[in-house]
Amino acid sequence: DKRCKKLPPKGTLSGEDAFRMYDTYGFPIDLTLLMCEEKGLSVDEKGYEAEMEAARQKARDGGHFGDLKAIELLAEQTDALRNKMNVAPTDDAPKYEWTSMGEG
Repeated sequence: DKRCKKLPPKGTLSGEDAFRMYDTYGFPIDLTLLMCEEKGLSVDEKGYEAEMEAARQKARDGGHFGDLKAIELLAEQTDALRNKMNVAPTDDAPKYEWTSMGEG
């Protein structure tokens, strides 16, 4: 409704806005179309479909976590962090503590 109020009479809700309402808030496109029609507005359905297809493609592509390289620090960099910048080493011990009671 907020987006519709910003539109001129007989205006068109952008496909991007219609898709954002669906993607972010779960508001179905059929209700968006109906509500806009009741207000004398239209919806850019082709734009909506383009946004939907872009989202589908992004989901199909998935993450590219395998493309990331591990961070490698040289001895001089590690020394600088610890001795010059006073950055304490990471304490990894807690991630290895576990009990069958779910503690830790």
